[in-house]
Amino acid sequence: MMPRGKARKLLEFLAVVVIALGTRYVITDRYIQGIVVNALLLSVAVLGLQLIMGYAGQISFAQAGFMGMGAYASVLLTKSGLSFWLALPVAGLAAGLGGFLMSPIIRLKGVYFAMASLAFSIAIYVVFVNWGPVTNGTKGIIDIPYPKLGPVIIDSATSFMTLAIFTLWIEWKCFRNITESGFGRTLRAVRDNETAATAAGIQVNAAKMKVIFVGCFVAGIAGAMMGHYKGIVSPESYNFGESITLALMVLVGGLGSLRGAVIGAFFVTIGSEYIGAYAAQHRMLIYGIMMLLFMLFLPDGIDGLVRMVVGCFRRPAGPRQVAPTGVSR
Repeated sequence: MMPRGKARKLLEFLAVVVIALGTRYVITDRYIQGIVVNALLLSVAVLGLQLIMGYAGQISFAQAGFMGMGAYASVLLTKSGLSFWLALPVAGLAAGLGGFLMSPIIRLKGVYFAMASLAFSIAIYVVFVNWGPVTNGTKGIIDIPYPKLGPVIIDSATSFMTLAIFTLWIEWKCFRNITESGFGRTLRAVRDNETAATAAGIQVNAAKMKVIFVGCFVAGIAGAMMGHYKGIVSPESYNFGESITLALMVLVGGLGSLRGAVIGAFFVTIGSEYIGAYAAQHRMLIYGIMMLLFMLFLPDGIDGLVRMVVGCFRRPAGPRQVAPTGVSR
């Protein structure tokens, strides 16, 4: 008989396969398929930002810039003849190494780190715009080859949806192991009190750089997949406004929750479609109001609200009944 742990993992894998392959038959509208693919790919990047913000406590507004690094790296490599499956990890590595460029600001705390990361995001955008021989400036790069898996060409929303679901599941498993490991406890210690963490012997700056590398690596993966899905890579997709949107997804979903990162990515992605249809010119204003309202009234985000509601319906555990001893009838 198969051990319970292995049986659970096998069932989980089979469930992911069924969802990844069966979603295309459930979601048949192409417009909705596009929204779901965007939400899934953004979830990959937002999970990395959750690790930086929610677990390490470093408020970063540069995640979109690292998505751009991964996108440009993958597109340039594939257009030069390299396989997408080899270019993808290279794109993640390029974005992760790009995260090391933030090393001068890791000594900053709180709002100072946030403002420095925002300045870093603006600098990345300026490079994308002005490095014409490589990025083609504001015109962007087009005619991007689609990924191939043997004879199968991944060139539709449904195939990218399947790829994104598998990618997100693998990342989820890895990040859950990270957050439940000793390194995860180190990150939470840094988040709660850097001074106390230093006094406990934790190398705070090293922990920050490790988590920034991991978060930027997955942002590069998400950016590469997004570039090949959309068929164009241009600077305006990776400006500081997009970085603020990614941070909003973390906040809306719930800081310190992997599940919240995915919830926030889907919530904001779907909401932005309605905002774009009815109030596109006020998008950033609406995002700002949303961020303010969630910080004031839902600091734990949607995931925290769901946990609170579910907790209200659970039967509270009553006091343990102890049978009396030494009592005769």
